[in-house]
Amino acid sequence: MTCISAFDKLRSKQLEERVIIEKPPVFIIGHWRSGTTFLHNLLSCMSDAAYPTTFHTVFPNNLFAFKGIIKWLMQYFLPKRRPVDEVKMDSNNPQEEEMAFGNAFFFSYYYWFYFPKEYDEIAERFLFVEHITDEEQEKFKKNYVRFIKRTMINTGGSRYISKNPPNTARIPILLDMFPEAKFIYLSRDPYETLVSTYRFCNAFLKTLQLQEFNDTDLWKIVIDTYRSLIERYRRYKSLIPEDQLIEIQYKDLVNQPEHVLDTIFDRFFPGLPEEKERIIQHIPSLSEHKANTYRFEKDFIRWVNREIGPLIVEQGYSLRKY
Repeated sequence: MTCISAFDKLRSKQLEERVIIEKPPVFIIGHWRSGTTFLHNLLSCMSDAAYPTTFHTVFPNNLFAFKGIIKWLMQYFLPKRRPVDEVKMDSNNPQEEEMAFGNAFFFSYYYWFYFPKEYDEIAERFLFVEHITDEEQEKFKKNYVRFIKRTMINTGGSRYISKNPPNTARIPILLDMFPEAKFIYLSRDPYETLVSTYRFCNAFLKTLQLQEFNDTDLWKIVIDTYRSLIERYRRYKSLIPEDQLIEIQYKDLVNQPEHVLDTIFDRFFPGLPEEKERIIQHIPSLSEHKANTYRFEKDFIRWVNREIGPLIVEQGYSLRKY
């Protein structure tokens, strides 16, 4: 523990004890590159939204001590745009949780970005959590609740809005923690999802990896993870009460965001039209990101169809021809 984090712990302990999570959290889930960031940014515009910021995820244990100085330094060195998709970056922007988990309490699937050769072991322990011990699960729950409370203190919000693709495989744990939680699942054309995920992971690996890793192995990780994550979602979604789950397609979110917001507010936030209008005003600025175009080689289509063809059809998508 650093001196700053020790000071932070003393300062924040009483604040955390007074925070009560009364409103059911909203968990935005789905495979990476499926529009989860865009939706998270939109819903975080609600006046009562609580969410992890980029600053919070980098310094989860140093959130309150010397905040102004640390945030200023972070903002100075932070890239203006996110690699691959050109999404704007800012220390106050909403951010997903997984990296923060690794920084706060040693539980993160993203450890594999540092140690890609250990991917299988890392995924089994931190992503596909069926085999973790009861003790590890309770530790995860306890620390997750603390993390949520700190986001509420940091943002001043009372409704936690989560965006974390790895949570797609943790639905049983999340429901055990918050039986009334709301879930929004996003899906995207599998071929686009795989290519976009590969590009994103490749960009991160180049800056973080501590082990040499080749292109063939990365593609295997991408498609194996896609298969395992989607299969788990399809297995676990029956655990979610029908009125607590909304499924949205990426193309609808990108092309008709106001219609998607209508669906979400009608189901999850009835009686809050002013909040929906608040979000709609932010759509133009939040949708300014780099749109990629995709051309798929015959060998790629053939490989994807062979590996996950039945899963593509089960999700309601058509197999591409080559």
